[in-house]
Amino acid sequence: MNGGVSGETTAGLLQRLDWLLRGDFDVFVIESGANDGLRGVAVEAIESNLRSIIQRVRLERPQAKIALIQMEALPNYGRVYGSAFHDLYVRVSRDERVALLPFLLDGVAGRAELNQGDGFIRTSSESEWWPTTSGAASPRCCAVSSACLDPRPLMP
Repeated sequence: MNGGVSGETTAGLLQRLDWLLRGDFDVFVIESGANDGLRGVAVEAIESNLRSIIQRVRLERPQAKIALIQMEALPNYGRVYGSAFHDLYVRVSRDERVALLPFLLDGVAGRAELNQGDGFIRTSSESEWWPTTSGAASPRCCAVSSACLDPRPLMP
């Protein structure tokens, strides 16, 4: 199920988590925090929200696999914020023992032919760059994304 809401922050995801946990899934993929970064939200707040999300999913669905997708901050808040933002995902993944998946827009963000004028929001179809699992058995997945990524490649 695509549980994403365009423009959502980690705080927004945390607020509506009960609704998402009613879904039928084996894998919970968290791609959240980019909008926090766009707003300059404190890294500590983002980290706290992500930890709370993971802990609640784990409590309600102990058998579910959880994956966290690395997010990156735009450079407009400086290197210190950008590094701290990047590192929080590594730290949360390690401490909470969840899989950390690579930044999905690596190789897409900043490429004019794949993005709108801001150089970040994509215009292309995800099928042009999203890795697929064709031919592989795919679990039922709840993908929560602030960018509303197409979860079809993850679903049977």
